[in-house]
Amino acid sequence: MSQYKPTVEEFLRDVKDHQLTIKLDQGVYRHLVCANKNGSWNQRFEIITAPHSLLIRGDMGAVAFSRIEDMFQFFSSDPAKINPYYWGEKIEGLDADGGRNAYKFNGDYFREKLMHRVYDSDTGSESPDEIMEQLDNCVDWQDEEAIVIRAVGDFESNERFSFTDVWEINATVPLGRFIWLCRAICWAIGEYERAREAAR
Repeated sequence: MSQYKPTVEEFLRDVKDHQLTIKLDQGVYRHLVCANKNGSWNQRFEIITAPHSLLIRGDMGAVAFSRIEDMFQFFSSDPAKINPYYWGEKIEGLDADGGRNAYKFNGDYFREKLMHRVYDSDTGSESPDEIMEQLDNCVDWQDEEAIVIRAVGDFESNERFSFTDVWEINATVPLGRFIWLCRAICWAIGEYERAREAAR
């Protein structure tokens, strides 16, 4: 789960023909437009900042963040260096068009975390592999989060191995669109910094 999708290479292909236009640049008040040079609106986005706020909006959705006075100092200027879990804690709002959540439950990731618990536990006469095989026969990992958690919570192996506090396991992963927006913020900050340097 360490490689976020889209990868930085995929993202950079998406924006290879984008250019930055600085509409406003007054301290922490900024308005940047990042769009394809041919005028296409495909994957076009804007970044607007004010004290303690950064809004990214456009073709890939909208997310508002709040943390420090100058939000450009909060984010990286390198699209390869994103931190979507921490940044996600600073979300103030998401667009309503399918973007209500920046994360989704991932059953395979949940299973992986349970497997670590099994291998770190005393499983008695059963091997960890046997327990995981029994668990796989009881749980459809592609089901909705509540159904998976209920099934794991109800599970008991042949030798009475069971899981406790399964609802506390965080098995969410960032949505691809949120990853794209995180990379876009970093890319735009990098382009902005290069434009400012070139203007000196």
